[in-house]
Amino acid sequence: MRRGSGDQQPLFAYVTTEEAPEYRAIIDVLFDAAAEYRSDLTLAVIDEALRCGTPAVLLDRDVLERRLTQLHKWGNVDRDRDESWAPDLRSYELRAYVYNLSAKGESAHEAVLGLEEALLRTISLQKVALLRVRAVLEELVEQVLVDTPDGDAVHNLAEELHRTFKALTGNASRFLQRVNHVLNAPAVQIDEYLLFKVDTIHYLAEFTDHLEAVSEDVVVLFARVDDAPAKLSEALEAGAKSYGEQIIDQSDSATSWAVLTSLRIDGVRRWFVPTDDTPTGGQRLHRMVRRAVLGIGPVLDRIRDAHLARSGRAADLLSLAGRFARSPTDEAAHTMWHNEFGLTGARHFCDETVNEAVPPSRDWWDAPGTRHTIKLRAISSHDNTGRVGRTPNHAATKRLLAEAARRRLAEAENACVALVRLGRTRLSAVGRLPNHATLELLARLVARAEQATADPLNGRRVGLSVDGRLRVTLHDPPAGSAARIVSPGGRWILPDYEIDIAWARES
Repeated sequence: MRRGSGDQQPLFAYVTTEEAPEYRAIIDVLFDAAAEYRSDLTLAVIDEALRCGTPAVLLDRDVLERRLTQLHKWGNVDRDRDESWAPDLRSYELRAYVYNLSAKGESAHEAVLGLEEALLRTISLQKVALLRVRAVLEELVEQVLVDTPDGDAVHNLAEELHRTFKALTGNASRFLQRVNHVLNAPAVQIDEYLLFKVDTIHYLAEFTDHLEAVSEDVVVLFARVDDAPAKLSEALEAGAKSYGEQIIDQSDSATSWAVLTSLRIDGVRRWFVPTDDTPTGGQRLHRMVRRAVLGIGPVLDRIRDAHLARSGRAADLLSLAGRFARSPTDEAAHTMWHNEFGLTGARHFCDETVNEAVPPSRDWWDAPGTRHTIKLRAISSHDNTGRVGRTPNHAATKRLLAEAARRRLAEAENACVALVRLGRTRLSAVGRLPNHATLELLARLVARAEQATADPLNGRRVGLSVDGRLRVTLHDPPAGSAARIVSPGGRWILPDYEIDIAWARES
């Protein structure tokens, strides 16, 4: 097998540098042009295509030229002088460059596109790997339980189980990392959000249902193995002898193939079979998929807010303050104030009678009063003020609003008391709530607990109500379980959480 000696292939450097989005956009423009049989793209044509793309990429001409020059050095882009209207060699040398995607650059970009397409198929491969783990484990258990196990079969099945399970958990770990990154990142790109949404939907639709069914079968298979622990050791020894004992040298110890395979099988067991209060790998993946589903909407809101608010208010005000400080004259500062805020101080109004000038150093209390004509208070040029309307009496409306507020406060207090009386219970045991206000409060508490960070040991989530009076503790529901809660104003179906609501001052 031919092995390289270091990174000698710069064709893929454009997807790994800090300016990778800009390089990728330029390569996409040249790649699309090559697909449409368009060649010799000028700097202006490439710049226009970048600005009209989705999303638009805005680069200064000198920056764009530097990016194209770097792509030419890497070998992704071919460039030549624009030979149009060049009657002699001197004119040709003064012409600007035109650019085309090189043959090597086109092959490299096709490889990148193929890799991205393969990554999108990862979820489907996850389902295949999951089903394959169950099938291989079934065959391995059958070999373990026979009186005379086939050593070759045991070795091959154990190695295949290790490879398949490693691929399964590796892809799952990458999905968990992507979910954590997208949900916690301060800024998310549109392309990254689309990949995150596609992965989440695929995991939810194609993987989690199979995971639940496979987990049940795997638990049964390991229960059969636990009934005959000596047979497992015997089968692994037979597998080691048939293939030849493989020793893995470590610092001052050696691990046999049988012992190493036993540890790997225990790792598969821990991922599927629950023990004590520690969640399994499948349960953690279930919880992360649920968190990803709940995070799709908030992430989209963050992206929309980022597009609507191009800059922060604090940054705008700091920039404006700097411009005021750099104003050459007081008149320029006043002009800027008027243009930015549209506000004008009262002292700038002119009156028919010019008042005596007052030095700015005089105290405000010592300055003489200023008299203004009625025109400054008139609505128009005509002095027609009319009669002042009678102020309406809203006392009755205020009493109704106060009664409604007292009634809502009483309902909220009764809802708090009703939920605290439930104690620690499953939501399926709640059944019916006395009123819709209690159901709404329960929904808000569950939502706040779901947004809290889960305890890595037991998966417990703790949240507080908006007013800080109630403390809610949420435990993960059994896989596939659901609860139905009814109130006079509606009903709610949700996962069967174990919930504990208490007064915050008592907890």
